[in-house]
This record gives sequence, C-alpha cells and structure tokens, in this order.
Amino acid sequence: GADPAAIEGIAKGVAVCNLEELSCSLRYCEVNEEVVRRLVAQPKGRALQKLSLDLAWCRGVTDEVLGRLAEGLEPCKCLASLSLDLRQEHQEYEFGAGGLKALARSLSVLPSISSLSLRLDNSPVFTQDVSSILSAAICAWPLRYLALHLPGGGDPYEDERAAEELARGL
Repeated sequence: GADPAAIEGIAKGVAVCNLEELSCSLRYCEVNEEVVRRLVAQPKGRALQKLSLDLAWCRGVTDEVLGRLAEGLEPCKCLASLSLDLRQEHQEYEFGAGGLKALARSLSVLPSISSLSLRLDNSPVFTQDVSSILSAAICAWPLRYLALHLPGGGDPYEDERAAEELARGL
C-alpha cells in the first residue's frame, strides 16, 4: 500500500475541492478515521453526486472508520450513485455489525440514491439488523441499478435471515 502520509495529503486536498464525483481506490492501504472523514467531507457548496470508495483489503477499516464514513455521507443529499467496496479477508474483518449499522442508517436518510454497489464478500457481520435497515433504504430510493455482493461468511442461520430480510425490501 501507499505511504500513509501520502494518503493523508491526498485526502486533505480532496477535502477542500468542490467535487461532484469522487472515485478513490485505497485498496491494500492503511486507512484511519481522519482520511475517511476528509475524503467524504462536504465543504460549503459541495454537492457530491457520485462516490466510489474502494477500501478492499485495507488495514484499519474499523467500526470507528465506518462511523466516520457514515457521518460524512449523511449531508450528501445530492448523492445519486454510491459504490463501496469493504471486502476483507474472512478472518481479518476489523469492523463489526455496529459499524455496518451506522453506515446503513446514514445511507437510509439519503433521498436520491439511484445506483448502489456494495461489496461485503465473506463478511461475518452482515446481520439481520443491518439487512433490515438497508432493505428499508432500498425500498425508499429511486434505484435503477443495484449490485450487492453479500455471500455468507458468518453464521449460516444469520446469513439466511439477513438474506431473507434484504429480499423483502426488493
């Protein structure tokens, strides 16, 4: 992965830009709350419409980092397209259901998501609670494109309940 100081420098620059679209791949890098906060920060007048954030196999993707991401997304009322890649090795997920719930709640208040891609392959923490929140959001959005990569990785019973809950929303 890239040097953490270089990543923080880029994030500082992005934080002050008035962007409508942001695509950022930090795959295999080390991230922290501050980097994520700056990447999704909403400077006055910013109307982020499209966000693609690839945090696959990053070190440091904790509940706190997902909480920071959730806080940053809440004011993004113009966000129409969201792609999040949160894949980790099965035994190396640093975040739990709490971080995913916070993220799902933040997504649920966004009014205009028309395109969603979410990758949580092999996640042992995609629970029925998380699925229920996400399902309600999906029902409310004017979706035209949906890609969910949520193969089981946790308890088989919980995986099945989560999948059933999500299917109800679809």
